[in-house]
Amino acid sequence: MDRVEKNLMFWKGLVGLEEPFPDLPPIQENKLAALMVTDPAQVDLVRSGIGSHQWIQVIVEPGWGCSTLFNFIFHDALQRAMSGLILPIKIDLETMFRGETVTHARLVETIKRQIVGLLIDNPWEQVLNRDYYFHAIHYDHATDLATYKGRMSQFLFADHPPSLTKLMAQFPWLKEDLPQILGFLLANFRIQTMIFFHFPTHLDNQSIRDLIRSLKTIHEIGAVDFAALREVYFCTPRQSREVDRDWVRPFETIIYPRYTYAQIYAMLVKRYTPCVPSLHGGRTLNLDAVFDEAFVKEAWQTGSSLIEVIKGIKEAVRQRLDCPEEMVSFKLTPKFPQPEAVTVPHSNPPPGVKRRRFRRSSSPEAEVPESEATVGHGDGSVQKGVPPGLDEAAVAHLESNPSPVKKRFVRNKS
Repeated sequence: MDRVEKNLMFWKGLVGLEEPFPDLPPIQENKLAALMVTDPAQVDLVRSGIGSHQWIQVIVEPGWGCSTLFNFIFHDALQRAMSGLILPIKIDLETMFRGETVTHARLVETIKRQIVGLLIDNPWEQVLNRDYYFHAIHYDHATDLATYKGRMSQFLFADHPPSLTKLMAQFPWLKEDLPQILGFLLANFRIQTMIFFHFPTHLDNQSIRDLIRSLKTIHEIGAVDFAALREVYFCTPRQSREVDRDWVRPFETIIYPRYTYAQIYAMLVKRYTPCVPSLHGGRTLNLDAVFDEAFVKEAWQTGSSLIEVIKGIKEAVRQRLDCPEEMVSFKLTPKFPQPEAVTVPHSNPPPGVKRRRFRRSSSPEAEVPESEATVGHGDGSVQKGVPPGLDEAAVAHLESNPSPVKKRFVRNKS
C-alpha cells in the first residue's frame, strides 16, 4: 500500500467517512425522496408537462443522471397515482429486455402485468366505484378484502411470476387487446395509463426502433383513446431523434439541465455523514466540516459528465494526500493549510502603576530611569538631573552653562 492509500484510509478513519466516498452509487427506491437533489423549478416543469400533454420527452445529456431522474419522477408518479387517477407503468430498458428484442407480444405482456399489479397493490376501493373495482380484481367476497389482496400479491409478485395464461385465467378481462383494456379503465374508472420509458445511454438505435415499432403496432390493432394513454420518454438528444425517426408524433420536449457543482456537493452532503468518536458515543458532523467544496468546483469545471466529475474529485484528493501523514488535516482542502499567525497584544501596566520611561544612551548600561539620573560631588552629595560620573570641573561647567544641557535633555525626553 502506497503513501496516498495509507493517508486516505487514515483520513477517512479520522473523520468517520464510509469507504465508497466520494462515489455516488444508485439511490434505492425507498430513499429517493430523501437523497435526490433536484431543481424544484425543473421538476415542476416536468410534472406540468406530464399532466398536460400526451407525449413527453425529457432530454438529459449523456452521463448527467438520467437514470436517477427517471426513477425519481416515476416514484413521484406512483405516490400521486390515486390522487391523480393514473396507472404509472415502468419500462426501463436498462433492467428489462436485456439481450432480447422488444417485441410487441413481450411489451404488451409487461404492461398488462403491471396494470393488474397496480390495481391490487393500491387501496383503490377508497376512491373508485367499489362494484366496478371488485369486478376488475375478481374479488368474490369469499374472504375479507385484505386477505384476498395479500394472496393476490403472493400470486403476482412471487419469485417466479405466473405465466400470462394463468394471469388471464385469474383476471379474464386481460384477454382483451391492450387498446380495449386501456379504454375500459378510462370509461369505468376515469383512470389514465401512463407509460414511463427509460433509455440508458448505451442503448443502441436498433433497440429503440424495435420498441417504437411495437408501440405503433398497439395503436394499429385498435384505436387508443387520446385520454387513455400517455407516454413519457427519458432519453439523450441522440435517442430523441431516433424516437422520431420512424413515427413522427407531436412530442413536448423538456431539456433537463446539467447539475451545478453546488448540486453535486449537495449530493455528497446528503449521502455521507461523518461520525467521529466522542465522550458519549459518536458525534455526527456535516460533510463541509471535513471536506472542502472547492474539490467539487474544480472537478466540475473540467468534467464532461457526472462520472467524470467524481473521477476528478478522486484524483484531486489523491494529489492532496500525497504528503507526510502529519500534513493530513482534519478538514481536507485542495491546498495545504497555512499556520495561523499569532498576534501578541501590547502589554499594559496594571491600573494605578505608571510606565517608567528610559532615556536612550549610546551605552545600554547608561540607560537608567530619568527620575534617578544624578550627578556625584566630591563631598559625597548628589545632584539629580545630571548624568553620573562627572568630576567637579565638569559639574561646575554645567552649572555655569545650563542652557545647552537643558535643551539636550528636552530632546531626549521627547
